Amino acid sequence: MVDYKSPWVFTRHTDVHNTVVEAGNSKSFSEKGSSQVDLADPSFKPEYIKRRNVADAACITTGNDSGDVLEVARYGATSDRMTSYCGIAKVACTFWISVLLFLTNDTSGRQYASPLDMSRVDVHYLDHNLTYYVGAEAVADDFRFMFVREPYSRLWSAYVDKFLLPDFWVSNGPSIMKRNKRRRWMKNKVCANNISFAEFADFVAASDPWKMNSHWKPVFLQCSPCLYRPHLIGKLETFSRDAREVLAVMNASWILDSFDPKQRVKDEVRNLISFNYYVSKVRDADDNCTSTAELAQRLWKTFQINGYLDDDLPFPPFQGEEVEETELMTSVDRALSTTLVKSRKERKEQRERAMVRAYRTVSKATLYKLQDIYWNDFVMYGYDPEPDFLFDQR
Repeated sequence: MVDYKSPWVFTRHTDVHNTVVEAGNSKSFSEKGSSQVDLADPSFKPEYIKRRNVADAACITTGNDSGDVLEVARYGATSDRMTSYCGIAKVACTFWISVLLFLTNDTSGRQYASPLDMSRVDVHYLDHNLTYYVGAEAVADDFRFMFVREPYSRLWSAYVDKFLLPDFWVSNGPSIMKRNKRRRWMKNKVCANNISFAEFADFVAASDPWKMNSHWKPVFLQCSPCLYRPHLIGKLETFSRDAREVLAVMNASWILDSFDPKQRVKDEVRNLISFNYYVSKVRDADDNCTSTAELAQRLWKTFQINGYLDDDLPFPPFQGEEVEETELMTSVDRALSTTLVKSRKERKEQRERAMVRAYRTVSKATLYKLQDIYWNDFVMYGYDPEPDFLFDQR
């Protein structure tokens, strides 16, 4: 494992970022990699080559041994070679793991018509035999792919998924609370159910990137393009298109043939409800972290943050002090009928507004520390380290 490449060794961040972007736009780098893959739609090839060029240029800048490769899953039923996936939490990893589990019939004896039918609990908590490899050497001859995401968005998503909702209240939450001097009186509290995004951001900004939880650990410290050398770098922002290209290489294009975006939203909502009721009732049963009524309100808020429900749609009145899982599902299904008529652009804008509001609570100093921590991710994967919608008026 090599030392973490601190971004502040550069004289000016913007100079390095601009140099890498220019290299990505040029044709000075080899097309080796993307050119070795037969794409379902060849018109996308220039974009994938550009992504590789940007990553290659960043690797030269930061050092070709920069980062690490931690967990690589393999699938061997492609036409001429194995396929390897380097997974990153909060970048559609549940989808790709479900695909690999389904294609290898590693489903704990359960039957599914499609990997899209597998729930979060099925994917992450049932017994599976999927083998993960550490390092890039074992997969050198495979078709290699990975997916990335805009770093500020990924961090915000990790907070919503793990701290607004109860998944990490007991496992990771207390350590965040203990570092806050104003919360010293709560240092023995097991359930950290009221951590703010600003507190979470401060915690991440003060952490050692190598020791971070995988859900917010920098991507290049888990799937460095300098070491893993992916043939195809997919992005969450263009997920549908990129996923179809990967599935075509895997001879599994049929998985998305009947994909319905609106139905997928409904499935995701049901998945989130079921998973978080499971967490609340089973894993944290002895900690008395939250009531089902509070959990339902947090889930409703999460669906608004994700653009699934309108911002101004009030939480429905339920009878009694508890809200059953089926009750919430029925109410959310009814509410979705009004939101899903909105365009994808409108739902995206709603998600962005929620994220901007959250980052407005983060200090300028912390924001720049986060920029430092994720600097290599910005540079390697072609993202803007200082987007106007987060940094203007600061």
